[in-house]
Amino acid sequence: MNMRNQLETVERHLAQRKCLWLDCEYAEGDAIYRREFFIKRHGGVLHVGLDEYLDGYEDAIDLYRRYVRASFDTLYEAMDFVLGELGMNESDIVAGCKLG
Repeated sequence: MNMRNQLETVERHLAQRKCLWLDCEYAEGDAIYRREFFIKRHGGVLHVGLDEYLDGYEDAIDLYRRYVRASFDTLYEAMDFVLGELGMNESDIVAGCKLG
């Protein structure tokens, strides 16, 4: 899917729901990690977040593997950050939009 189609898909989702939330877990060694990602629209600003933490430590932010928060004026800037800096997978984001 090209960037324009991807932006349109995410834009439609945010227009309907105001938030895109992806949540998964993965194993690394004997540990189970949680990964939560979101894009929220509040007014004209897009807020992006990514949390990675050991399962069971959801409320202990100082122990998180990653805790990222950023805000953007345009969806293009937000997605550029999400795909480049956060390393999120484009197909996961689009699939999350389709799941509702």
